[in-house]
Amino acid sequence: MSQLGFRLNEKKKTELKHKNPLKFRIRKKVHVQEIQEDKKVKPNYYWLFGSIAAAFTCGLTFILITLPTYEAEMTYIAPSLAVISVLISMFQWIQQMLAMNLFKRKVPYARWSAVGIYFMASWCVFASSIAVMQRNWILQFASSLTAAMIGWLGFQTIFAGEFVIPTRQQLGALAQILLLSFLWELRTFVVNMHFESESN
Repeated sequence: MSQLGFRLNEKKKTELKHKNPLKFRIRKKVHVQEIQEDKKVKPNYYWLFGSIAAAFTCGLTFILITLPTYEAEMTYIAPSLAVISVLISMFQWIQQMLAMNLFKRKVPYARWSAVGIYFMASWCVFASSIAVMQRNWILQFASSLTAAMIGWLGFQTIFAGEFVIPTRQQLGALAQILLLSFLWELRTFVVNMHFESESN
């Protein structure tokens, strides 16, 4: 049965080649291109260590800057925000993996390491939350935009399957992500201004 199916498939290819040679060549070229895209991408180790070091340094810096300024009114607020920030980042990783159907095949090390990148982004998200409560708008915007950049790094790593230098279009996506993140934080800033004016 399998041999019969193979013969019919070869017969169909031969008919297509004689009937429309150009269409056959295009299909063959697309098939070869898909195979080449599946080949393993070589990592750029300068980008790997540089981006990880920058993400770790930025996340830790914002945590160390914002936490000493926090005046705790309720003891559970800061730990709750920390847990929520980590959960948001972890679910972002899962969402990206599911959206690209990447759990179907063997997950490479780089995509697993993106979990750590999103975890470092959660530090900046947590710092941004503390800055909002302390009404430190500069730290709020700075930490949120940094979190967006680190999150973009995680997404780019998941998409490429390896630590590679981003393309121009991916850098354009980064610019759009930063703009959207800025607008979200601007929205939070305006809403807080409303409540601040009411309290006065």
